[in-house]
Amino acid sequence: MTGYTKLFGLIIASSIWDEDDKTRLVWITMLALKDRHHVVNATVKALALFARVTEGECERALDKFLSPDPSSRTPGHEGRRIETVPGGWKILNGEIYAKMLTKEERREYNAEKQAEYRKRRKVIKHEAGCAGAQEAIKDGLQD
Repeated sequence: MTGYTKLFGLIIASSIWDEDDKTRLVWITMLALKDRHHVVNATVKALALFARVTEGECERALDKFLSPDPSSRTPGHEGRRIETVPGGWKILNGEIYAKMLTKEERREYNAEKQAEYRKRRKVIKHEAGCAGAQEAIKDGLQD
């Protein structure tokens, strides 16, 4: 298993949250299992085992994910969440969330770097001011 996904809080505003517990559990399991190409490599039996649901519950969830969802906030693919690919399923809106994550991480990184820069600048100004005062005191003592 090579999956890694940050779980966005937006998931609870998604139409997926209107589904039954087993369906939501299969979906979150798929998010955890997907690779960097947004592919979940598993059989139905393995996915059911990972999600701790029966094979029948897993198949029903997959049928929902493969079907159009008119309530989906993601308009592409008629709201379908996955498509079947050799060896498993591809999460269709995975790229959208990957880009959203990249923007968010970049924003956080820039904010951290800006804070570090301001802190360094403040220290340099303070030290420069102190050095100037120390020089003035030395000059005054020597006169």
